[in-house]
Parts: sequence; C-alpha cells; structure tokens
Amino acid sequence: MVPVDKRLVALAAVIGISSILAYSSGGNPPYPDSYQVRRANALDEVNSLIAEKVESGEYKCCISPVCDMCFMGHWLWDDGICRCDEMIAQRRFDEVCPQCKGDIEEGSCGIGPGAGFTGE
Repeated sequence: MVPVDKRLVALAAVIGISSILAYSSGGNPPYPDSYQVRRANALDEVNSLIAEKVESGEYKCCISPVCDMCFMGHWLWDDGICRCDEMIAQRRFDEVCPQCKGDIEEGSCGIGPGAGFTGE
C-alpha cells in the first residue's frame, strides 16, 4: 500500500470545501433562473416588443430612448402603444405620460416646433 501524506489529504479537503462554498455563495455565474438573469431577459423582451411597435409606427414617442410607461399600460392607453407625440403636437399635455413630460420640461423632446420643444 502506498503511504498517503496527510497534508495532501487535508489540502484536497480544503480545496473541495472552498470550491463548494464559492459556488454556493455566488462565486460562479448566476443560476439560469436567478433574478438578475430573469430580469435581463424580461427587459430584453420588453425592449424588443417596443422596437417592433416603433418599427410598425404604432409607438409614437417623443423621447429617445422611447418611454416604456405607455407600453406597460401605466398610462392612458393599455394597448401597448404610445401616442405622446400626437398629444404634444395637439397641445394636450395632460395626456402625455410622465416620462415624456419630464423630457418636455428638460427641453429635450424630439417633436413639436423644432428640437428642444418645451411645451410652450
């Protein structure tokens, strides 16, 4: 029988335990179903769907990047479209979502009477 050096056995045990602890404490990439991965995937999907709406002409937002409030149904429309640029052009500011209103107030709205439209 080959003699076993107890120091090597102890070293192997320490390395094994360290590896297990590092893996379970986040030392490796996140699990496929971790919050960060799932959130990133969900945001990618939302951005992709908004891009489709923009391409089809259904999402008429005055800011860049476009708002997501209208798409998510957190404003006046619940059909996944944005009509904020139409509302601004018609001076119906009470129907413009808060994300777009914020850009109007900052003077960075991309429509209206010239770039930098301030809603006045």
